[in-house]
Amino acid sequence: MKDYIQNQLDAALHIFYPKLCLSCNVEWPIKNNAFCFECIMSMSYSIDFLQKDNAFMQKFYGRVPIEFGASLLNFYKVSKTQDMMHRFKYKHQKRIGQVLGNELALKLKSCLFFNSPDLIIPVPLTRKKEALRGYNQAWVIGNEISKELNITIRKDVLLKKEETKTMTRKGRAERAMAAFSSLMINNAGSLKGKHVLIVDDIMTTGATLESCALKLLEHEVGLLSFVTLASAKSR
Repeated sequence: MKDYIQNQLDAALHIFYPKLCLSCNVEWPIKNNAFCFECIMSMSYSIDFLQKDNAFMQKFYGRVPIEFGASLLNFYKVSKTQDMMHRFKYKHQKRIGQVLGNELALKLKSCLFFNSPDLIIPVPLTRKKEALRGYNQAWVIGNEISKELNITIRKDVLLKKEETKTMTRKGRAERAMAAFSSLMINNAGSLKGKHVLIVDDIMTTGATLESCALKLLEHEVGLLSFVTLASAKSR
């Protein structure tokens, strides 16, 4: 009887204050979830957490040594993931990053070959870009991991000192060089011998993560791991 009354109250509240799916913004999400059934079934989750030698890790072979690497979702053009990531990054819909960031944290928590790092560092934005967006999306994701796994997150260590010119038509090597030259390290002593988890929203060529890793390696970081919400894929 108590459950029946609660369900009726929830239904009544939904009429006046609709709680809609975070992805399609149309359907009512399933219980204890932010997404409706149809959106959950259509989201392309990666298998990175099921195998250590995964496609994400392979992307960095011969480029930079990493202990662990994974994405929560596969990112395809014209998909629900693309739409959600666009709204999170450019439309001030911070909750998308918080919900998916928590999902990512839970995946890490249950992953058998993920060794907990000492420190989380989000990929930085310039002050101007962060002010424009209202937040650093990588920090939003990293903060959810920090809370769930009880790991310190620092946004004052790896900084971006200038705006990088558009790299749309540049290759991976040129992107990495441009990104690397725009980075600087603060409080370098806090990095020595530490296992650092670098967090970003999307991994495309891997140039941004690579440049961050190389900058940290200049300051005697012990181990490096990467995680992102999504990883770009071609159909």
